[in-house]
Amino acid sequence: MKPSEADQIRTSILIGSKDASDMKRYFQRDGTVAKWWNPEGMKPHKNPLFPLLPLYRKEKKDVLEICASTDGPILEVGCGDGRISSLLAKHRNDPLVGVDISREMLRKYVDKEGISALQLIHCDAENLPFKEDSFDGVICIQTLVHLPNAEMVIDESARILREGGKLILDINTPNSQRVLTILSLARSISGRLESILKLIRLQLPITILRNKLGPAILRNTRVVTLILERHGFKVRLHATYGGATTGFALFVATNTKQSPTENTLYP
Repeated sequence: MKPSEADQIRTSILIGSKDASDMKRYFQRDGTVAKWWNPEGMKPHKNPLFPLLPLYRKEKKDVLEICASTDGPILEVGCGDGRISSLLAKHRNDPLVGVDISREMLRKYVDKEGISALQLIHCDAENLPFKEDSFDGVICIQTLVHLPNAEMVIDESARILREGGKLILDINTPNSQRVLTILSLARSISGRLESILKLIRLQLPITILRNKLGPAILRNTRVVTLILERHGFKVRLHATYGGATTGFALFVATNTKQSPTENTLYP
């Protein structure tokens, strides 16, 4: 059943772009994500993500601890320049693979030291070049927010994970449908203001920040939990970090290898 417009607003919101179809093209281009995605390595005055730095560090610590108890091959989807998997590669003997749609980010990753245990591949998260049951773990951290179709990414993760394998996944602004509705209204109002200010060649500060960070889809915990369960995952909400408008939610989803149910969900 196709969701109503009201349901879509309550479960997700696109920011930083007027069209979700542009999301992949943005991250494929050089000079975009690679210039700003380094929350722990940039100087505070140059880092738009600096206020969230404690949240990023706590989440990364939790992800590394979960992976430490996961034996077998692990894939990181949206590995970027190796913020997580480069650390894993230094302490694991099992195969470790990183994929990303940004060639520029992968080039930055290759320049890192101590990643001999890691294979890097340029590809789309919605069409992973791996056989079924190839991995015991899939990491997708600070990535789903920049992917237009959550259902396809989760379906691919279910396909390549072995039975009992873990999908470690996070989302942004997790807490409530009310927050997403408020953000949707704020976006509508700011969009009208932007149109007026554009005529006199001015920009709102939030417009500059949004353009710098690129397109994103904010989703709440309910819709992501339903998508995961639909694709045969047993879902556990591991932790939440931060508040209703700036936080993350971290899931650990175990693959039961059950066939997807017939409902379709807004991504």
